[in-house]
Amino acid sequence: MAISDADQRILALLAKFRFVPVETLRREVFPNQSRATAVAYTSRRLSKLREIGLVCSQSVVGQSQVHYLSDEGASFMGVEGGAGAGVKLAEYAHDCACVDVYLALARRGDRPGLISEREARALSFDPDMNSYAIPITRANGTKGYAWPDMISGDDGQRVGYEVEWTPKNKRRLIHLMHGYGYSQHYRMGVYLTTPESHPVVSSACEEANTVLQSRGLGRPIAVFPLNTIMNDSKGDQS
Repeated sequence: MAISDADQRILALLAKFRFVPVETLRREVFPNQSRATAVAYTSRRLSKLREIGLVCSQSVVGQSQVHYLSDEGASFMGVEGGAGAGVKLAEYAHDCACVDVYLALARRGDRPGLISEREARALSFDPDMNSYAIPITRANGTKGYAWPDMISGDDGQRVGYEVEWTPKNKRRLIHLMHGYGYSQHYRMGVYLTTPESHPVVSSACEEANTVLQSRGLGRPIAVFPLNTIMNDSKGDQS
């Protein structure tokens, strides 16, 4: 199948996330075009990618149209597909925020090695063999793995970024935060919060850092309002 440079840019962006809103695709894939031209180009390329079975689209009620890789598209790009792809309505706002934060960090240009969770998972689908996976012990004592929403930095000095769109159980948060402290691959975990999630995340951060510091692991967890990342990016673009 013939894949153009624009098609490849679209597929590369979709391979980073569960889905991407069409407006974001227009802006990122055709940044130097007028809006009218970008709309036409994006529509044409997405139509072709849907026809050849690499991309799917979905209209979300009250929101914009989004696109995501089909199973064939995920296989073509070497990332996970299947049940994890597409739109999960309960996580729609969180997933949109992850796209925005990733692109904001990328525009800053000071986060070397920046990759998304989906890209990190694709490096090895076995978490035991993937150094981006963070071993954790859940509140019920079972073992598992956590995946940051995005990661930057070299192995051993990585920074994981967590977009906390809605409040989580505090004990669950603390266990996840401890995972950063114990991981030999990460230097710190940065939690980005909304006004709704900020109180519980900040409280969990303080408790987790207190425990980790008492065990000689420093204070590896930081919390910032999500808007600080987005506002910094807007400032960089002006």
